[in-house]
Amino acid sequence: MKTLTILVDVDTQYDFVDPQGALYVPTPLSLLQNIAALTSSGLPMIGSVDSHAYDAWEFNSNGGPFPPHCVKGTAGWLKVPESLPKQTRFIPMGTELVIGESIENEGRRSYTPECAAQEVFEGIGVYLEKEVYSLFFNPFAEKMLMAIAAHAKNEGVELTFAVYGYCTGGFCVDAAVRGLVERGYKTQLILDATAALEAKGGIEKTTLPLCKQLNVELVTSNQMLAN
Repeated sequence: MKTLTILVDVDTQYDFVDPQGALYVPTPLSLLQNIAALTSSGLPMIGSVDSHAYDAWEFNSNGGPFPPHCVKGTAGWLKVPESLPKQTRFIPMGTELVIGESIENEGRRSYTPECAAQEVFEGIGVYLEKEVYSLFFNPFAEKMLMAIAAHAKNEGVELTFAVYGYCTGGFCVDAAVRGLVERGYKTQLILDATAALEAKGGIEKTTLPLCKQLNVELVTSNQMLAN
């Protein structure tokens, strides 16, 4: 059976990546270079973006642990250029979605999980908006992954999902890894393309034990790009 890796790009947004960002996470320059190389690799890509409102529970202004960040409609919400595919689709939180016209006067179209799966395999990066750590908080995620898996099965392709981005250390990257494994998907973590928050003790106390527990393979960007 043929194999195919789908990249899972988690929250590579200005507020985390840029030194002027509201929740900047310092990383080596090589990390962003690795993310850029993965983005331009031609592998199918899905991902998530933090999409908060000003009353988000995790903001310290509302009693949470973090400063306000990734508020939808602000510059900090945007993805950095290194992580931006040539074509993208952003999925707001909801199960019934409509999108604009493909031709003039056609009328709005329903956007189904099958539509999303087709776009992923055509090279469009499909990004799920979320308000908490896990991308599966977006109700569209579950159905989209099932449609992607069904499409791959029909083509005789075995899938692996390779996760990277912001942040490990018990946060959004870890939540994506856990969510994929719990739903039965073969999952890898591209460790040299992830940024770690130290608030929960770093990756040694959080991410690495989680990957060992879930039998998630740790890989490098070079390994991914060599396939």
